[in-house]
Amino acid sequence: MNWSRTEKAVARKAYDTAYHNECASILMETRKRLACITDPEDVWEINDYLWDKRKEINGKYDYRYSVLLDVLTLLVCEGWVSLDALEGLNEEKQGYIKRILSFREGCAE
Repeated sequence: MNWSRTEKAVARKAYDTAYHNECASILMETRKRLACITDPEDVWEINDYLWDKRKEINGKYDYRYSVLLDVLTLLVCEGWVSLDALEGLNEEKQGYIKRILSFREGCAE
């Protein structure tokens, strides 16, 4: 599937915004957990949380064009990207995302 210059820019902006927002969410949760620490051993629970989130993020955010539509679909489903943010994509790409979302339960669409 080919990507126009405009589509690449739209996808990059949506992808980067989602990544930034998800990392900011992780940071907020980490700060909340740090504020609740009463036992020094609790530090390792935060380490485990961050390790799990890092694996999740590394497995999710892949900007290769061969998988980008699936990544964007997942980000829409999880609420990190809105369909409105993807309006610059052509009808075929938008249709693909909407079709996949229609089959997924619990998506934030």
